[in-house]
Amino acid sequence: MDFSGATKAVGKTAFRACLRRSRGLATRATLARLVRDDGELLTLLTKNCPKLDHLEIRNSFTGGSLVRAAPFAKNLTSILISEAGRVTMDTVEVLLETCATNHRRMDWPKPLSNLKRLWLLANRDGLLPGLNLAGLFAMAPNIQDLVVADWQQASWYWETIPFPMLSGLTRLTLRNTSILHFPPLPLSIRHLELSDLGTMKFEDNSRENIATATLCNLEGLSLNKIAHFPAADLLVLLAPSTGKLQRLRISDCANITGADIAYLASAGAMSSVHDLALCGLDLDDDCIELLAPRAPQLTRLDLASTRVSGIAVRALVARKEARPIEWLGLDGCAGVGADAVELARAAGVVVQHSLEKGRAKGTKGTKVRLA
Repeated sequence: MDFSGATKAVGKTAFRACLRRSRGLATRATLARLVRDDGELLTLLTKNCPKLDHLEIRNSFTGGSLVRAAPFAKNLTSILISEAGRVTMDTVEVLLETCATNHRRMDWPKPLSNLKRLWLLANRDGLLPGLNLAGLFAMAPNIQDLVVADWQQASWYWETIPFPMLSGLTRLTLRNTSILHFPPLPLSIRHLELSDLGTMKFEDNSRENIATATLCNLEGLSLNKIAHFPAADLLVLLAPSTGKLQRLRISDCANITGADIAYLASAGAMSSVHDLALCGLDLDDDCIELLAPRAPQLTRLDLASTRVSGIAVRALVARKEARPIEWLGLDGCAGVGADAVELARAAGVVVQHSLEKGRAKGTKGTKVRLA
């Protein structure tokens, strides 16, 4: 049943007629252009179409209407609600907690064994209830791609999140979320993105979880704006994936310096990396000169807002027994002159160089001429 193509508003009588013609066999429904946002229509739909599998709501039904209609949709596996929907996080909380703790009273949703990708994106108003993630993960154990973003509120935080329940999780994004410790992770993780986790403390619990993570399948790691992430813990986290890590992006992490990056490279952590970003870190030419021969697979490198100069550019262009650099990011690198940029471009490197994004700390804008 798809009302999105209706040429005029659909009234209750027309809606009931469509339900009768469906004979209760409809498995997908798209509700749009209804003459009014009558929650009774949702309940009519779920009661009369027991095989309903997918529901898309483009009208502005209230969350209460969804809560009342959902228990009858025993085969429903997905709901898509447009921005017009007046569904608050309180509604989500009621649905998830009810389903997790009272299956006898509300048999919805059933175990979501086919759910592979889940985004939990909170509003930014700060008025957010906690989520029973253990209950949710128990119902959807086959999630492979999970995003948890913008769950921030001063009065609460997650002690931890039970990610090991998701034994097939391959991609995890944690962004701008109140979580106290670095979480325990399943061995299946291949891509990990951590960003804006200001409440995370790197004490005993975090270090224990990092030490036991054993991410031997890790192919991509992104750390952004995590000021207190210790460099020593980063080495521990990356050690099991040596030889497999392909993408590493570290930006605006104050605790990680050029010396730390050089140490990681010397330890072999960069041996298989082909896409590397070190934006906003306190690193200079010495770091890049040491890094260049120790990252033989490197083809893309972003050094935006660092203290590198033309010396680093020359080291990257001139390196031997390694794949050639194809793309080089130098935005905000005031120490890199036009001659260094032209040298790299003459060698076939695509260079992005603009000073509009600001200079790195400690640079004076001196131009380094290459012989």
